[in-house]
Amino acid sequence: DTNVIIAISDTGFDIDHPDLVNSVKYNYSDKIGNSQDDDGDSYVDNFRGWDLGDDDNDPSVGSDWHGIYVSSFVGATADNGVQLAGTGFDCKIVPIKIESGGLLTHAYQSITYAADHGFEVVNCSWGSPNSWSQQGQDIVTYATINKNCLVVAAAGNDNSDALWYPASFDWVLSVGGTNQNKEKWVQSAGEGSTYNDYVDVMAPSVDLYRVNNGGGAILGGG
Repeated sequence: DTNVIIAISDTGFDIDHPDLVNSVKYNYSDKIGNSQDDDGDSYVDNFRGWDLGDDDNDPSVGSDWHGIYVSSFVGATADNGVQLAGTGFDCKIVPIKIESGGLLTHAYQSITYAADHGFEVVNCSWGSPNSWSQQGQDIVTYATINKNCLVVAAAGNDNSDALWYPASFDWVLSVGGTNQNKEKWVQSAGEGSTYNDYVDVMAPSVDLYRVNNGGGAILGGG
């Protein structure tokens, strides 16, 4: 449904990729390039999402292309004769970049951004083990209960039963990973899908087709 907006909280985006450009929910209420906050949301010219990492309106990916891969799993345009189709079909996506200088920053602020802008879902394919905090839980609760924004997060990738966050917070949909045989994905002793009582669903997580930065598509690893 084109009315369903999915925020991609990640390392950035390829803003003109032919299989992604038509899947973005553009903010026509804030004119691009006039350096004014036309829609009064405190973000200037946030026409195609926002870069929280560098605090600007350009969510273009840097050296880490993870955000492009995730965006294609969710929002690669279906039935357009280009590369592949995302699982979201007609849903719209909005990139929220949380990377700067090779580090993730303002990650939880991206959840608040998505919730405050009325997005139905925010995808967080990031997290860290044993990092519970009241502030993190409060942000998730605010997004879910106050704003009706579903937080989806990666369960983790250390092949253990450690609790990763935000995936293991209350109200988060925690997603583990499977291989081609529909078994829990295991790469090595210390790499594979995290498993614990907070994991809600499992999804394919290895050898997936994904779009590449600058156009094209590749078959990727886990």
